[in-house]
Amino acid sequence: MRDRFGALLSISACLLLLAVLVWPYAVKSIYAINTYYRHGVLNPLFAGVLALAILVTFLAVRENYVSAELGAGIVLVLGISAFLVSLVWTLTARVDVFRAPGWALPAQRFILVGVAALIVFGAGWNVLTSGIVSVRSPRSPR
Repeated sequence: MRDRFGALLSISACLLLLAVLVWPYAVKSIYAINTYYRHGVLNPLFAGVLALAILVTFLAVRENYVSAELGAGIVLVLGISAFLVSLVWTLTARVDVFRAPGWALPAQRFILVGVAALIVFGAGWNVLTSGIVSVRSPRSPR
């Protein structure tokens, strides 16, 4: 279970990130949400595309199309990219758009960054347990 915790956390966080991105479409008009997502340097829907790529990578590892070590590295890079996209959008988007009257979830952008951080944490855990990187330093003889 300990070896699969990182993968399970990353997969769950990817699904949650997709849900966080799609949920506003259920409560507001498509035009309002597209305007909301368009403000900022990057569109956060790109983080959703990266989350889908992470899910496909985990599926490729499961079906033995990609080795576990390569898959862990790919997931880590895609997870960091999704986190950076979410963070850049959160920091560069106009504040008045987030404070629009009647907006259903004012903290959605911070939730998005937190969920993206969970992807990175799970991917890092997956890299550590796959044996690619060791956190132990070699002992020096005395």
